[in-house]
Amino acid sequence: LPGQDWKEGIAAAVRKSDVVVVCLSRSSIVRTGFVQWEIRFALDVADEKPPGIVFIIPARLEEVAVPDRLSRWQWVNLFQEQGYEKLALALRMREGSLG
Repeated sequence: LPGQDWKEGIAAAVRKSDVVVVCLSRSSIVRTGFVQWEIRFALDVADEKPPGIVFIIPARLEEVAVPDRLSRWQWVNLFQEQGYEKLALALRMREGSLG
């Protein structure tokens, strides 16, 4: 909301989230500042999660290299056929693990 501290709002939203989709494009992976902070924060929260759960889903919006810190998770190519279906499957799997 207007006037809200966006940094605190993003941190609270990531901590409450069951899954975070990190959208990767040519412009997002080379940006410095807030975009990188948001990704770094989501990765720090992911490190606190139990092993084996789906929490971070890197989603490539176009043909780009996945940053090293995100490369441990399988990514989805949303620009390829069946990309959105694969993302939906991962989200349903995560939903099912929540009960």
